[in-house]
This record gives sequence, C-alpha cells and structure tokens, in this order.
Amino acid sequence: MKDAQPTTAHQLSLWLHEKGWLHRVFTQNVDGLYQKAGLPEEMVVEFHGSFLKGDIVMSGDGISHKVLERVNEDLIEQHKDIDLVIVMGTSLQVAPFLALPNIPSKKCCRVLVDKQPQNCYTNNWTPKRSSIMEMCDYQNNSILTTTMKLGNRKISLQAQWNPRGKWKNQHIITSDCDAWSEQIIQSD
Repeated sequence: MKDAQPTTAHQLSLWLHEKGWLHRVFTQNVDGLYQKAGLPEEMVVEFHGSFLKGDIVMSGDGISHKVLERVNEDLIEQHKDIDLVIVMGTSLQVAPFLALPNIPSKKCCRVLVDKQPQNCYTNNWTPKRSSIMEMCDYQNNSILTTTMKLGNRKISLQAQWNPRGKWKNQHIITSDCDAWSEQIIQSD
C-alpha cells in the first residue's frame, strides 16, 4: 500500500474540496490515498472495521465510535440538507457501508459512476437474493430485517440503485471512475 498512488478519482475529491463544494469523503478503503492526493485528514472518514490486524481490516469488526459519530453528524442529522452524493469505485455490497448512499432525503441528487453499475442494483439484502442468514439484523443478529439503525433512523440495506428506482434525481453513469473524474476536472 505504501507505493500506491492516488488516481484521478482521488484528485477529484481534492478539486471539489478546493472549490468549496466537498463536505466529506466516506471511504471503505484504508489506503490513505485521499490524504496522499492532498485532501485534509478531517475531510476523510474511513468507514471500515475498527480493529486492524497488521494491514488487514477483519470482516465483522465493529465500526469505531468516532466514525459512527461522523456519520450521525454529517448524514443523519443533516440528511435533508444534503443535495448531492457521488458514489464511485464500489459495488456497494459490503454492509454497513452500502447503506450510506441511502441516508439522504429522496430529494437529494445521487450519482453512481461505475464501469458496471448493474453490480450495484442488487445485494444480499435484496429480497430476491437474500437468505435468512443474510437478512439477520446487522447490528443485533436477532431480528429478520433489511434495515439497520443509524442514529435515530432506520436505513435500508437493500440496494436502491437501478434505472427505474424511486429516487427521482438519480443518475447512473457507466464509465471508468478516473475517466469521468478527468472530464469533471477538465470542465473547469
């Protein structure tokens, strides 16, 4: 990981920050590439398990209290004020991260950029794909559900991306993340 370099998609976050348009980056990755691209540490929330075993985040590890506080402050408490969410570089298959784009109000503009966006159209909590084990309550492992509780809200774990979704202002872009990022940066 120490030799990995930021991509144009990481540079897009810095560009958005410099314009004053970026509120925060939530990432599943632990590679530090947003920070290497020049994004200040406080602008990046690494949303992953809280216990590192060497260089590996173990599956099933808890999310740190600090990260959950940031999610509550940025996404739950301000969910009606969020006007744009850009999702790139993930197939949104890993819970609880996959629920983050489902938090803002349905009025929020959501943009999904992926070479194969159809991979985001279903997940293990999508009713046709789910098994009883996969539908166990994510936090309590006790109640069959397709939601999780974040702050004082229940958030859907089901995939909510598809061309005919209930989000009125949703854009699905079939593109390489770096190529799309380059187009945005060059449009300046």
